[in-house]
Amino acid sequence: MLTLSGCGAVESPIFELKNRALSLWEDISEIFPSNDPVVARVGYMTIRASDMKYFFEKMPPAVQAGFLSPEGKQRLLDQLLAQKKQVYLAEMENLENKLPYKKDIARQKDNALMMAHMQYILSSLEPITDIEIRNYYLKHQNEFATTKISSSHIVLRTSSEAKIAQALIRRGRPFAAVAKAMSIDSVSAKNGGRLPPTAVTQMDSAYANAVLPLAKGKISEIIKTSAGYELIRKDAQTTYQLHLTEVQEKVLFDMKSQRYFERNSKLQSALDVQTNKQILDSIKLQ
Repeated sequence: MLTLSGCGAVESPIFELKNRALSLWEDISEIFPSNDPVVARVGYMTIRASDMKYFFEKMPPAVQAGFLSPEGKQRLLDQLLAQKKQVYLAEMENLENKLPYKKDIARQKDNALMMAHMQYILSSLEPITDIEIRNYYLKHQNEFATTKISSSHIVLRTSSEAKIAQALIRRGRPFAAVAKAMSIDSVSAKNGGRLPPTAVTQMDSAYANAVLPLAKGKISEIIKTSAGYELIRKDAQTTYQLHLTEVQEKVLFDMKSQRYFERNSKLQSALDVQTNKQILDSIKLQ
């Protein structure tokens, strides 16, 4: 029989009743061993082997390695015990039925149920076949492409410096010459401001928004990016179609998401939902 972990507080009659029920259950468990044995207890609350496996599997693989040894398993158990003690103390205070904690707990329960139902629907979906994956990929090929842009830029510390660079270019000074003379990006400045081809998804958002609409060879207005004040020239733009092997995981995710929303929407549409517009309008959120 496992040792009970006490917490030093005076237990209410309901807790005493729960603990007596636990003792009876222990006697039954010794006669009929469980496939999910109890590793530790805090009062009437239990930590089972499945609890340890659940939290272990939620860890990143790199973290899991630190909990495989006997010492590691003890650390994991200690962490779960600390959590369970906190829950035990909260139940002793009957916080689940006391305001304002009652509402907070109910909201957290709603969130947990929502996530559980999502997992339930996903687990009930029919397996997606390789043929279905390929057909979806072919039908949505435009969604599985990446655009790379070759561009050159001049980076300045202040907007005033950027205006000077812009004026020089407008007067006929070559973009590359201005970049070499003024750009604070020393690496690209050596090459006349030229940058290697870069995927749009990897660009600074302000940079991408400025360079995308430009025609080849055209120069942007002065823009503020994370690097400073920039003038950008588009040199080339190429769109690459990604092979199915490169995006198969995303295709599968998209298909599962689509099927989930279709199933969930159908279930929700069958519910009886009623709203009170008068009360809604009367609510003052601020």
